[in-house]
Amino acid sequence: MRFNQLPFVFHIFSSLEAKNCDFSVHVSYLEIYNEELNDLLGDVHADEASHTGKSRRGETKMSSTAKAAEERSKKLILCDSVKGVVCNNLTETACFSSEDVLACVEKGAKTRKVVATMMNAESSRSHSIFTIKVQR
Repeated sequence: MRFNQLPFVFHIFSSLEAKNCDFSVHVSYLEIYNEELNDLLGDVHADEASHTGKSRRGETKMSSTAKAAEERSKKLILCDSVKGVVCNNLTETACFSSEDVLACVEKGAKTRKVVATMMNAESSRSHSIFTIKVQR
Protein backbone atom coordinates (compact mmCIF):
# COMPACT_ATOMS: atom_id res chain seq x y z
CA MET A 1 0.00 0.00 0.00
CA ARG A 2 1.28 3.45 -0.84
CA PHE A 3 0.69 6.85 0.71
CA ASN A 4 -1.19 8.03 -2.37
CA GLN A 5 -3.85 5.50 -1.35
CA LEU A 6 -4.09 7.08 2.12
CA PRO A 7 -3.39 10.80 1.53
CA PHE A 8 -5.25 11.91 4.65
CA VAL A 9 -2.68 10.15 6.87
CA PHE A 10 0.10 12.37 5.59
CA HIS A 11 -2.22 15.39 5.93
CA ILE A 12 -2.93 14.63 9.62
CA PHE A 13 0.73 14.75 10.58
CA SER A 14 1.77 17.60 8.30
CA SER A 15 -1.06 19.91 9.38
CA LEU A 16 -0.55 19.25 13.12
CA GLU A 17 3.22 19.66 12.84
CA ALA A 18 2.70 22.95 10.93
CA LYS A 19 0.61 24.25 13.84
CA ASN A 20 3.51 23.41 16.16
CA CYS A 21 1.22 21.90 18.80
CA ASP A 22 1.54 18.86 21.03
CA PHE A 23 -0.48 15.90 19.78
CA SER A 24 -0.62 12.14 19.91
CA VAL A 25 -1.88 9.65 17.36
CA HIS A 26 -3.05 6.12 18.18
CA VAL A 27 -4.48 3.57 15.77
CA SER A 28 -6.45 0.37 16.14
CA TYR A 29 -7.55 -2.22 13.60
CA LEU A 30 -10.55 -4.44 14.25
CA GLU A 31 -11.74 -7.32 12.06
CA ILE A 32 -15.22 -8.83 12.16
CA TYR A 33 -15.12 -12.37 10.76
CA ASN A 34 -17.85 -14.99 11.21
CA GLU A 35 -19.44 -12.81 13.91
CA GLU A 36 -16.18 -12.82 15.91
CA LEU A 37 -13.96 -9.86 16.70
CA ASN A 38 -10.22 -10.04 15.97
CA ASP A 39 -7.54 -7.55 16.99
CA LEU A 40 -5.40 -7.14 13.86
CA LEU A 41 -2.66 -5.18 15.65
CA GLY A 42 -2.36 -7.43 18.68
CA ASP A 43 0.72 -9.63 19.04
CA VAL A 44 -1.34 -12.80 19.42
CA HIS A 45 -4.36 -13.64 17.28
CA ALA A 46 -7.29 -15.91 18.03
CA ASP A 47 -6.52 -18.30 15.17
CA GLU A 48 -3.36 -19.36 17.02
CA ALA A 49 -5.50 -20.78 19.84
CA SER A 50 -5.70 -24.16 18.12
CA HIS A 51 -2.02 -24.96 18.79
CA THR A 52 -1.85 -27.69 21.41
CA GLY A 53 0.74 -30.15 22.63
CA LYS A 54 1.11 -33.11 24.96
CA SER A 55 2.37 -32.86 28.52
CA ARG A 56 4.78 -35.43 29.96
CA ARG A 57 1.79 -37.35 31.29
CA GLY A 58 0.21 -37.48 27.83
CA GLU A 59 -2.47 -34.91 28.67
CA THR A 60 -3.42 -32.43 26.00
CA LYS A 61 -1.92 -29.10 26.96
CA MET A 62 -2.49 -25.71 25.34
CA SER A 63 0.66 -23.65 24.74
CA SER A 64 1.06 -20.32 26.55
CA THR A 65 0.72 -18.58 23.17
CA ALA A 66 -2.54 -20.42 22.55
CA LYS A 67 -3.81 -19.58 26.04
CA ALA A 68 -2.98 -15.92 25.51
CA ALA A 69 -4.74 -15.97 22.14
CA GLU A 70 -7.82 -17.58 23.64
CA GLU A 71 -7.95 -15.04 26.47
CA ARG A 72 -7.42 -12.15 24.05
CA SER A 73 -10.22 -13.35 21.75
CA LYS A 74 -12.65 -13.61 24.68
CA LYS A 75 -11.92 -10.07 25.84
CA LEU A 76 -12.81 -8.25 22.61
CA ILE A 77 -16.36 -7.09 23.25
CA LEU A 78 -18.32 -4.29 21.64
CA CYS A 79 -19.91 -2.05 24.26
CA ASP A 80 -22.20 0.95 24.09
CA SER A 81 -20.71 3.78 26.14
CA VAL A 82 -21.01 7.53 26.53
CA LYS A 83 -18.45 7.82 23.71
CA GLY A 84 -20.52 5.61 21.40
CA VAL A 85 -19.80 2.00 20.50
CA VAL A 86 -16.32 0.94 21.63
CA CYS A 87 -14.41 -2.33 21.60
CA ASN A 88 -12.94 -3.15 24.99
CA ASN A 89 -9.32 -4.39 25.10
CA LEU A 90 -8.58 -3.57 21.47
CA THR A 91 -4.88 -2.78 20.94
CA GLU A 92 -4.14 0.90 20.35
CA THR A 93 -0.72 1.51 18.83
CA ALA A 94 1.04 4.87 19.21
CA CYS A 95 2.17 6.32 15.88
CA PHE A 96 4.73 9.09 15.57
CA SER A 97 4.70 9.50 11.79
CA SER A 98 2.60 8.74 8.75
CA GLU A 99 4.98 5.85 8.05
CA ASP A 100 4.06 4.32 11.43
CA VAL A 101 0.37 4.49 10.53
CA LEU A 102 0.98 2.87 7.16
CA ALA A 103 3.01 0.11 8.85
CA CYS A 104 0.01 -0.63 11.10
CA VAL A 105 -2.32 -0.73 8.09
CA GLU A 106 0.01 -3.19 6.36
CA LYS A 107 0.44 -5.35 9.50
CA GLY A 108 -3.31 -5.64 9.92
CA ALA A 109 -3.93 -6.23 6.22
CA LYS A 110 -1.56 -9.22 6.29
CA THR A 111 -3.51 -10.71 9.18
CA ARG A 112 -7.02 -10.28 7.71
CA LYS A 113 -8.91 -13.37 6.60
CA VAL A 114 -8.89 -13.65 2.80
CA VAL A 115 -9.97 -16.46 0.49
CA ALA A 116 -9.67 -16.89 -3.27
CA THR A 117 -12.88 -16.77 -5.29
CA MET A 118 -13.57 -17.12 -9.00
CA MET A 119 -13.96 -13.33 -9.23
CA ASN A 120 -11.02 -12.27 -7.08
CA ALA A 121 -7.71 -13.91 -6.13
CA GLU A 122 -7.76 -12.44 -2.61
CA SER A 123 -11.34 -11.70 -1.66
CA SER A 124 -11.81 -10.56 1.92
CA ARG A 125 -14.27 -12.60 3.91
CA SER A 126 -14.35 -10.11 6.74
CA HIS A 127 -15.15 -6.52 7.54
CA SER A 128 -12.58 -4.30 9.20
CA ILE A 129 -12.47 -0.99 11.00
CA PHE A 130 -9.21 0.99 11.07
CA THR A 131 -9.43 3.83 13.60
CA ILE A 132 -7.10 6.82 13.90
CA LYS A 133 -7.40 8.69 17.19
CA VAL A 134 -5.77 12.14 17.31
CA GLN A 135 -5.50 13.97 20.64
CA ARG A 136 -4.21 17.52 21.06
